[in-house]
Amino acid sequence: MVSCPVNENSVALIVSDGRIMIWELKSTISSQGVRTSHSNVSPLYSPISFCGTPVGTLQNKLPDLSLDNMISALSTEDQPKSYCLQEVHLKFILTGLLSGLPLPPFAIRMCPPLTTKNIKQYQPLLAVGTSNGSVLVYNLTSGYLYKELSIHSCEVKGIEWTGLNGFLSFATSTPNNLGLVRNELQMVDLPTGRSIAFRGERGNDEPAIEMIKVSHLKQYLAVVFKDKPLELWDIRTCTLLREMSKNFPTITALEWSPSHNLKSLRKKQLAAREAMARQTVVSDREESSLESSMIRYHISLNENLY
Repeated sequence: MVSCPVNENSVALIVSDGRIMIWELKSTISSQGVRTSHSNVSPLYSPISFCGTPVGTLQNKLPDLSLDNMISALSTEDQPKSYCLQEVHLKFILTGLLSGLPLPPFAIRMCPPLTTKNIKQYQPLLAVGTSNGSVLVYNLTSGYLYKELSIHSCEVKGIEWTGLNGFLSFATSTPNNLGLVRNELQMVDLPTGRSIAFRGERGNDEPAIEMIKVSHLKQYLAVVFKDKPLELWDIRTCTLLREMSKNFPTITALEWSPSHNLKSLRKKQLAAREAMARQTVVSDREESSLESSMIRYHISLNENLY
C-alpha cells in the first residue's frame, strides 16, 4: 500500500492477483447535525473547514485538496466557547481499478502504425491475448487498461488488427483423442466491444489454426492450419473466397506482399528464371533438389485502395 504524497487523501493497494485498487478518502456531513466544541467529539470528525473553504455567501466552496482540510486539529482551550464544530464522517471510496496481467503465455499485437491519414483518430493501442481467453487492450500513452474483453473460452493464440477500431483473434482448445480441436476465430469491434464468429459454424473438430495474416489494406485474411489447406477470406463480408486443394503443401511461413511490390516481384522472378536457364545441367540438378524441400508460392489478390 502507498499513499499519495501530494494530498494524502488517496491510497493505492496492490492485490495478490495483480490488480491495483485506488481508494480516495471522502468526508460527508453527519446526520446528527452541528455540535459545539464543549461536546466530546473525536477530532477526526471535527474538521474546522468541511467540504471546502467558503469563498463567499453566494459562491460554491473550494474542494478539499489535502487531508488537513478534512481533519481538524485537537480542540484547545484557546478556542472561543461559541466556536462550533461540524460533525462529519470519513469513508474510503473506490475510485480506480487497474487489472493486472494473468499468468503467461501472451499473444501480443500492436495496432496499425501512425500515418498522415489516421493522425486525428490514432491511439497507440496494444492488444494482449491471455491464457484465460480474454483480450486486454492497453493505451501505451497513458499506460491504462483501455478495454478488457472476454472473447474466447480457451487460450488466445494470435491477434491481427483489421484497423484502428477492430481486430481478429483466434484460440484453440485442447486436442481430443484424434488430435482435433475447436477453433475460435472472433472479429471484435473495439468501440462497442461486440464480437462475432468470423468463420460462422466452422471450427468444431478440425486441425488447429497455426496463424492468421491480414493483408496490408485490411481487406483479406489468410488462415493457416496445422494439417489442413489454407483458407482465404474477405474481411469486409466475412466470406470464404477460396480453400486450397488437399494436395497443397504444408505452409511454414506466410506474409502478404504489398500491391506496389507486385511488378518488381514479377521482374525478379523472371530474372531468376532466366538465370537458372543459363546454368549448366549439373547446377540445374542441384537446384532442383534444393527446391524440392522448400517451395515458394505467390497468390495474387486485388485490393482496392479507398
